Amino acid sequence: MKSKRENNNVNNDDIKKLSTKQENNLSDKGDNIFSSHKDKENDYEFIQNQDGSFKINKKNKQSSKNKSFSLIDGESIDDVTNLSNDVDIEKIADFESNDNTDTKKNKNKSFKFIKSKSEKKLRKSKQKQEQERKEKEYQKGTFKKNMKSLAILLVLGIFTGSGLGVWYFNYALKSKVDYSLYEVNEYLPDINQRFSSLFGITNEEDKENWVDIAREQGYENPLDSRLTPIDNYLLAMYNAEQEEEFVIESNGLVKSMGTSQTVYSLKTFNGNLYTFESISTGFITIAFHDEMPLDESGNPEYVEIYNGKKGTITATSAEWELDERLSISDYKEETGGLLSTLNPYIISEKTVLNLDTIEITVTEEGYYSMTFELHPIYSVLNYYRQVRRTGQLEADPYFSSLSQTIVIDKDWNMISTYVEENYNAVKMGFGAKCYGTLLQEFYFDGSYEN
Repeated sequence: MKSKRENNNVNNDDIKKLSTKQENNLSDKGDNIFSSHKDKENDYEFIQNQDGSFKINKKNKQSSKNKSFSLIDGESIDDVTNLSNDVDIEKIADFESNDNTDTKKNKNKSFKFIKSKSEKKLRKSKQKQEQERKEKEYQKGTFKKNMKSLAILLVLGIFTGSGLGVWYFNYALKSKVDYSLYEVNEYLPDINQRFSSLFGITNEEDKENWVDIAREQGYENPLDSRLTPIDNYLLAMYNAEQEEEFVIESNGLVKSMGTSQTVYSLKTFNGNLYTFESISTGFITIAFHDEMPLDESGNPEYVEIYNGKKGTITATSAEWELDERLSISDYKEETGGLLSTLNPYIISEKTVLNLDTIEITVTEEGYYSMTFELHPIYSVLNYYRQVRRTGQLEADPYFSSLSQTIVIDKDWNMISTYVEENYNAVKMGFGAKCYGTLLQEFYFDGSYEN
């Protein structure tokens, strides 16, 4: 009777038991692979029977019983002997055969053996392990590279206007805020209403001389109890925007994930042309320059955008080359405002969080200082667009807190602003908290010295 092999492959660490029967028959249980112990490997021989089956004779042991077995379809005696050679002889058990006598109990004869791995399977196993090792190394290297890029790019804050922006990454997450749900006009202050209610001014000519009119009505300085901190800020910003020329110089710093990036910006107006340039230096250097000329009627015509030439950029200067020209509407849509806007934040009763606790203090220089805690959404409905543009973002930034300190003089002229921001930058699947500061100083009537 032919024995059945459920698996022709040599499996590692399989231990099979084969019980042999009398009269040269094999049991139909287990595998049919035979081998002998190393020091007995020459004690057995294969002999073919007339019916095509095979038997194993133990050399020089006439008392031993021959053990027969049959081949599987397509298998030759060479296959069996070759398979026997693959077996680790040192690890197999001895095959013991005892005489079957009337005085002894009829016991089944058995032997143990261990199959060795074939070279083919060993080779495949090693190749698989090596492939897995290389895949892990690749993933580890890619992760380190992405984290390095994250640390470098996240700190690249770029100040836009008088605000603080961020340089982000290549693949943005969805923002936590949908700014399109808010109508900007609902949060903008009405300067004309203030002129009317405070000083009774209703025409443009009187606006030009409003300080003199206010003084005639007893308004001596910003500490007048009839003026709120927001009144003082709006009056000073109105004066700055009416100047025929000005220079606003800014210096700032952005920190994130233990790294920092310095920022320098300069905004100018000479009566015919507005310009704004921003230079960020640190891990990498980025520089851009915008120009907005006015037509004969004093209306803006277009905005030209320039990039800094490589090799010419320093911390505060660069040589510029034209990149593109945008229409006024496209530029405003992209940045949230025009170069004539001196403060990208919206400051009004609807955007200031500390209305009831703001104090106006007098500095050592005799200036008047006030700090506004701003709403992280309402106050940036214009500014977030500038951040998105300078960062080339696919999603909008999310601000958690921001404040702006305004310093003015007794005639309601802007002296300086100081910004502090905390915001979340989200891109490339990562989120990171950033902190930025910016000091902005105003110069009028040619008083700026480079």
